[in-house]
Amino acid sequence: VQDKGASLDALEALFRTVGGWIDYYKPSSMYHAVFEEAFTFSKLQLALHYDISPFMGGNVLELAYLQGALDAHLDYTKAHGWKAIEISETYVQLPEPLKLQLIERYAADGLEVFYEWGEKKPTQPLDPDVAAADIERYLSAGVSVAILEQGEIDLLVGPDGQAHHADRLKALFERVGPE
Repeated sequence: VQDKGASLDALEALFRTVGGWIDYYKPSSMYHAVFEEAFTFSKLQLALHYDISPFMGGNVLELAYLQGALDAHLDYTKAHGWKAIEISETYVQLPEPLKLQLIERYAADGLEVFYEWGEKKPTQPLDPDVAAADIERYLSAGVSVAILEQGEIDLLVGPDGQAHHADRLKALFERVGPE
């Protein structure tokens, strides 16, 4: 579940109703810029109460990278109860050696590591061979959940699922498996 601004009461109602089917809770990255920490921490504690793993979104990691604050970001994530962390490159490209180092470090520190492959607003359709090779490399390094950026899917399938490159999404699934 990605929270894009629910109240604490609304989130609790959701968790109480369908929490047994929710594995992960991701507050939108806007929380880190707009809301007080106590509000976010209340939501994290609520997720943990319902045995739902909160995970820190990748956009926050990208900002930490730009600010030279990756160590502080990891310390913050672990100190406040996040169970998973996402590595993404939706706005900022990370050097490949650094990505692999972060995946291995976060996994070794006991965090579940997500990797979001792709760009928010791609201009060219993905190459299934390149995407599959990247995803397999990151899974081998310790990623437990690989996510395909929505912008990549939208470009491939179009609004009606019939875009010219829809076959590339199928080819990617055949290479890495939809699971």
